[in-house]
Amino acid sequence: MVALGAVLSGFFIVATNAWMQHPVGYRIVEGRAELTSLWALLTNPYARWQYPHVISGSLVVASMVVAGIEPTTSSRGSTKPRGAHSSGSA
Repeated sequence: MVALGAVLSGFFIVATNAWMQHPVGYRIVEGRAELTSLWALLTNPYARWQYPHVISGSLVVASMVVAGIEPTTSSRGSTKPRGAHSSGSA
C-alpha cells in the first residue's frame, strides 16, 4: 500500500511539474494563471512521458539501494559467505 501511494503521489507531482513546463487548461486573471480544468492538468502530454521516466528511475535507484545494503546486513553473525542470503545459494 505504501508503494502504491508513493507511485500515485508521484503522478500528481509529475503532473504539476509538467504543467509548470507546459501549462494547459488555464486562463490569466489579473496577471495570475488560474487553473480552469483539472482534467487538462492530469492529461498534460508532457506528463505522459515524464511520469514513466521518473517512476522507472526511482524504482531502479531503490532496487540498487536494497541490493547494496541487504548482503551486508543479512550476513552479520552468519557463517554463510557474503551475499549468499540474497541470492538463495549456499
